[in-house]
Amino acid sequence: MGKNRSGRYLIAFVLAISTLTATPAHASIVSFNCPTGGGTYQVNNGTLTGSTGTCSGDLTLDGSVTTIDTYSLGGTSLNTLTIPSSVTDISGAPFSNGGNTLTAISVDVSNPNYSSLSGVLFNKTQTELIAYPASKPGTTYVIPSSVTSTRYYAFASNKNLTSMNLPNTLTTLGGQTFISSVALSTVNIGTGLTNLGEQSFAWIPTLTSINVDASNTSFASIGGVLYDKNISKLWAYPANKAGTSYTAPSTVTSTAYTVFASARNLETVDLTPVATLSGQEFMDSTVVKEVIFGDSLTILVSQVFQSASGLVKLTLGACLTTIQDGAFFGNNSLNSVIYAGKNPTILNYGFPNSVVPVASLLGCSSSAPAFTLSPSTISATTGVSITGYTVSSTGGTIASYSISPSISNTPGLSFSTSTGLISGVPTTAAASRTYSVTATNATNSATRDFAITVSAPSPPYVAPVPVPYLKTLTTPKINFKDGKFICTPGTYNAGYTLDGVVQGSTTTFFTPSTFTYNLLINGVVQTSLSVTSSTASATWNLPTSTSGSLMSCSVTVSANGVTNTDKSTDNTSAISSALSTQATSVATANTDYSVSQSANSKAYQKALVDNRALWRKQVEAIRTNYYETIARITANDGTKKMIADKSTALKVYIAAQKKSAADYKASQLAALSAREAANKAALDAKNAAIAKANATYGTYIESIGYGVLIP
Repeated sequence: MGKNRSGRYLIAFVLAISTLTATPAHASIVSFNCPTGGGTYQVNNGTLTGSTGTCSGDLTLDGSVTTIDTYSLGGTSLNTLTIPSSVTDISGAPFSNGGNTLTAISVDVSNPNYSSLSGVLFNKTQTELIAYPASKPGTTYVIPSSVTSTRYYAFASNKNLTSMNLPNTLTTLGGQTFISSVALSTVNIGTGLTNLGEQSFAWIPTLTSINVDASNTSFASIGGVLYDKNISKLWAYPANKAGTSYTAPSTVTSTAYTVFASARNLETVDLTPVATLSGQEFMDSTVVKEVIFGDSLTILVSQVFQSASGLVKLTLGACLTTIQDGAFFGNNSLNSVIYAGKNPTILNYGFPNSVVPVASLLGCSSSAPAFTLSPSTISATTGVSITGYTVSSTGGTIASYSISPSISNTPGLSFSTSTGLISGVPTTAAASRTYSVTATNATNSATRDFAITVSAPSPPYVAPVPVPYLKTLTTPKINFKDGKFICTPGTYNAGYTLDGVVQGSTTTFFTPSTFTYNLLINGVVQTSLSVTSSTASATWNLPTSTSGSLMSCSVTVSANGVTNTDKSTDNTSAISSALSTQATSVATANTDYSVSQSANSKAYQKALVDNRALWRKQVEAIRTNYYETIARITANDGTKKMIADKSTALKVYIAAQKKSAADYKASQLAALSAREAANKAALDAKNAAIAKANATYGTYIESIGYGVLIP
């Protein structure tokens, strides 16, 4: 799983390929010339097996190739590769090496198993992305929504991509998918990813953050570091993430392969809660100086610190029992080991540089943790420091504590993973919430529940203040009568409330002391009148309103410092009759027009049929006349004159046919012109009828454009 320097993290490809002229090598192996470089590639019973010399340039594989295996392209420097329809099996990841010069992979459209899109290789249905060429131009790439998985090494050693967004449709990321990409800075994971291969983000020197959509149910991100959803496994630490130290969350119990191997800024790594290592976590690390493990770890796996030249100080927990072979292979800088236990195997282990561990000889606790909380219910007040509870251990030594759900659910409070206590000043009132505190050591864990209620302090008594109100019970109405607009005010209720309770009866009508009336045309105030009686009257001559205008009025009343302005509905009843007449006229015009169009179309079709029948009759007459003329000429003699007569008869025949065809075409155009003229006349009639209907409606509206406001 590890990497060798100068690309040993990739498969050690050793063969190469190219195309064009075939020359037999022996019975089952055939060689083909490479496009440039002077080498050849070999095909053994349909399988691309290797090359001689140098293969480079733009290669189109021979149609005899049926299989491209994992090692087929090693050592090549191809620019583009074209895969024929004959290839039905592409094994492993043959495109992750080849000099990393590929810019495009093309597939014959008739290939039954594979396809390509914009130079990227997919399976036929494009649900699996197999290979993205390492030198394909462009800093970003949008993975098609049809893709649900990527093959391992799919984007390996990419030279140009700087950011990647994994779509919500992508569920599986193959192992080592982005390994050794040299420009990638940010990866954003969508909601759909559920399966992640090892080392997918390993040895990416430019990677600063891996972000996960909060709705993803399998993975999560904290500060750009990738974990599983429960924050129990550390999956990837971006190599170029800022910061010189990292402390694993208390819930992390395992780590992925090579997780810190290529870190460029880390100097101190605290993995106290980790119980399981995958291997090669710090392999080839040159900058990590100090690593801390806790009592949860029992086995230091092979290659965990292989060639970790930066490691100087190592802290081991009391429960470590085994250090596998090769754990420190090639390590030459370690000078300090602190060991909390007394296991002879660890005390006598041959650490690099003959380092002797400094041991406390405390030993590993074999008892499971047990503890009590007192009290189990807490009542707190916002703005007041919480008194919390006490934790009493009654079992084995407790290595760390955790809490669920997060104490951040109660703003202002914090939780200590070393003491298991809550502290702080709550800032927000909250109903009772139940939390679980879990104590953990290398042997087991134990959990206790408790509840927190946060209340706001009791406010001082404040006498209620009367709040005036003015309520509109019915809105104004406007009517048109005897050439005048009549605006009638609404009805109202007014009074006071104390603490939201109405003082007095809400059914008593209130008569305002003043009214302000406004006359509106199309919602715009034209004039107003303020009176002290709802039965006062006044008259205005208004400018002529635009055709189709709507009249309304509004009434403003006040009581106890509260003012309501209520608008009547638009005067639709006064114009409904004219509007109905207009609509009927328009509908009739449209119907007449449709009937005329239909009649014109039928007349046009009949003219075409009649003209064609006449033309056919003329053609038949011309043909009959021609054959009769030829028969008479032939019946005479066989002299040259007869030949000349037959030629003349043919010319007459042809001329008559051309004239008949021209007359037929002219009759078609004449019929079309007649139809268009009839359609135009029908359209003009329709438009004239609609204009007349609109003019009649507009005249009616203008006739009521002068108003009288009668409150």
